[in-house]
Amino acid sequence: MNIGVMALSLTGLVVFRYIYIRYNKNIWTYFSGGPYGDAATYFFLIQFFRKHNCGVSDERCLLSNEPVLVPSIYMKIVGKLFSDNTLLKRSWLPNFFLYVLASLFFLLMLIIHGDINKWLMAFMVIFFVIQPDNISLDKHRVHYTVLQPRYFGLLLNSVFWFLYVSYGITVWSFVLMVLLAFLSLNTSIFCRQMTFFSIVLASILLLDGLLFLILPVSALMSAILFPKEFIPSIKPQIQYSYQYYLNYYKPKPSRNLLIHFLKNIISRPVYESYPYFASILMTCLLSYILFNIPKNNNAEYQLLRRLSFTYLSVIIIFIITGIRRYAFLGECWRYISYSFYFLTPFFLPLLINQLPIPEMVKEGLILMLILAAIAIASFAHKEKLGNKTPALIDLLNNGPESFRKSVWYGVPYRVSTTAVALGYGTKTFEYQYGNHSNEIHNTYFASYPYLKWNKTILSDNNVTHVLVENELLSKAQEISNFSTKELKLIITNSEFSIYEIL
Repeated sequence: MNIGVMALSLTGLVVFRYIYIRYNKNIWTYFSGGPYGDAATYFFLIQFFRKHNCGVSDERCLLSNEPVLVPSIYMKIVGKLFSDNTLLKRSWLPNFFLYVLASLFFLLMLIIHGDINKWLMAFMVIFFVIQPDNISLDKHRVHYTVLQPRYFGLLLNSVFWFLYVSYGITVWSFVLMVLLAFLSLNTSIFCRQMTFFSIVLASILLLDGLLFLILPVSALMSAILFPKEFIPSIKPQIQYSYQYYLNYYKPKPSRNLLIHFLKNIISRPVYESYPYFASILMTCLLSYILFNIPKNNNAEYQLLRRLSFTYLSVIIIFIITGIRRYAFLGECWRYISYSFYFLTPFFLPLLINQLPIPEMVKEGLILMLILAAIAIASFAHKEKLGNKTPALIDLLNNGPESFRKSVWYGVPYRVSTTAVALGYGTKTFEYQYGNHSNEIHNTYFASYPYLKWNKTILSDNNVTHVLVENELLSKAQEISNFSTKELKLIITNSEFSIYEIL
């Protein structure tokens, strides 16, 4: 692949991506509505990091007065490059630019490995385009496109493992991998977990001390460059993990050991792994190849060894975190997602091409994998992606001017975060980010994400208005004894209602 072909290919990948988002009605309706769900929370956070660093409190947050202590690189970069108005109207834009960089990296790797024949290179590009994290924009993978750092973390870790597998530890690769690990450690809580666990386990299985050394070096860089963020945020992260362990993904009790084994240990990783069938197949294929080629120190064997144990390390972590008791360490499928984004589409066609089978069979296998990936993506898009932000904005715009001075109680609690981010209100029941301790959880929540409903919480925080997502009203009444009896309905639409506290 020469430079001209690469430029044409990059243009094709970017145009395809835009068309895929813009002209898929389900996806475009979701994206054009503005930040929603987790993306709305990151919109709120990005506003904070435009003016502040970690170590101070966000005055808009009512859940504790602790300082904000959360990895912030993504929020700071996006906040510098994009205005609120752009992020509100085109919340998909920052991660779209990241996709352009990802495509450029993948094509550059194909150029560097110029001895790959053209048909195989074409299959590799197709694999890259149609992998689940690019086109299966269901409720899980849509987060890679909207306004939040997941896709940035995916790219950092995926480039890290691609460089390690392809080149091992050299002076230049060590420096680049330290930089990538440093960025990952300061991007999100999950990125930290992903970088830490994958490097530790892979370095043990591979007996590679230099790989392990990347962790303390990148951690030292983080402590020096972000002294008010990196080390101070470790304790809150542990507290957050602990309260997540206590309150979410608890194993569902069962007297039958077999049912317990199937429900709480096997079912989740099996169910969550099906979009990544190509990476699972890759692990099996690597096991077969590694144990059936001569063991020596040549470059090909060492590459296969690094590739095999990298996959094995991540699959082990995937299986462990698939057990409900350990799900507080992160959604299990994301460990696969964050590691193999470049490795699987690049190396799987190459490995199939090396199998001692006829050319026609090789091409048939690769074609079947492509068709299976497309089928899975089509299945994922049967799920309706709803975005209620436009209905909320419409309600707020039609309300009284007094909303701009409101202190909000939300049902569920985060529904009012968007209102404050848009300037409708001064405070809301939101965490000081990074400080999700179990004490705060028990003090304020009846059951996440529903706050306790009592006069003490309302009066102590000077709450003036209540914002309710209509379809969750009955659930809030059941869980937290929420009541509208002492509230005055101000304005309502099909999705939301706003009440004033009498």
